[in-house]
Amino acid sequence: MLIASNPLLDAPSFDREREVRKHIGDWTLFFAGLFPEAINRWRLRRMSVDSIVDYVRAGKESYYIVSEFDQFEYKKFAAFFKKMSEQFETCVLGLIW
Repeated sequence: MLIASNPLLDAPSFDREREVRKHIGDWTLFFAGLFPEAINRWRLRRMSVDSIVDYVRAGKESYYIVSEFDQFEYKKFAAFFKKMSEQFETCVLGLIW
């Protein structure tokens, strides 16, 4: 998914980059918050690119990139995603408890 979000590699547009990055942020937040014990086991079992991705870092980075889309119709959501990026770990803990 990270490759699909890059407009220099696979993404056909910057809108697609934003859409995929938002999905990555949402998915990593959900997965890290609801299944924290599974992340390590999953990484150790798989021998692929996915096994070396730091889920929290990928989620924070993805939300940060979404927050950088701060023009036109995305302007009203930019601050929200910036805060989600900055408080990602707190959001994960909120889902765990």
